[in-house]
Amino acid sequence: MHRNILKIAAKFLLLLCITVTAFAFTEPKQWQTFESKECKFKINFPGEATHTSQPVATAAGELKLDIFQFDGSADTSNNNLVYMVNCSVLPDSVNSSRKDLMDLFFEGSINGMATNIKGTVLSQTKADYKGYPGREVRYDLQGQATITVKLILIENRYYILMAITAVTKEPNPDIKKFFDSFENE
Repeated sequence: MHRNILKIAAKFLLLLCITVTAFAFTEPKQWQTFESKECKFKINFPGEATHTSQPVATAAGELKLDIFQFDGSADTSNNNLVYMVNCSVLPDSVNSSRKDLMDLFFEGSINGMATNIKGTVLSQTKADYKGYPGREVRYDLQGQATITVKLILIENRYYILMAITAVTKEPNPDIKKFFDSFENE
């Protein structure tokens, strides 16, 4: 009787060792550095990013919006559905050196985004980047997803970093990993 239990336990331990060893040698998903010379930044995406651009009508006139994104929604191993960086050059009158206008600028941006996505602001905090003004905002997207956004104004170049997350995978460390990998050149 004891021999049978010992044989079963030995087989179980052997199987466990083989399984653990196999997983130890699987390579973790490699993030890829994406660089935009035109928009003057680098950031790491969990896969290959795509780039599109489009004109956007604003009160200050038409601006070019560059959109860099990785769509991870097809792969359930991704912690987030979409990773995105939007970049636009604003008129010279909107500049990070205008400290007196920063609260108003970010408030308009945060509220405008909530209206555009038909979402609700869950939280917002100041999140400066290397001395430049910024905000980090979380939105509820009608109970279907959470959008975490980092807004950064560097001189007159406006960056919007975004991670869209299914509510079942929120919060997760890949949002911070994505935001922390941002580097302005």
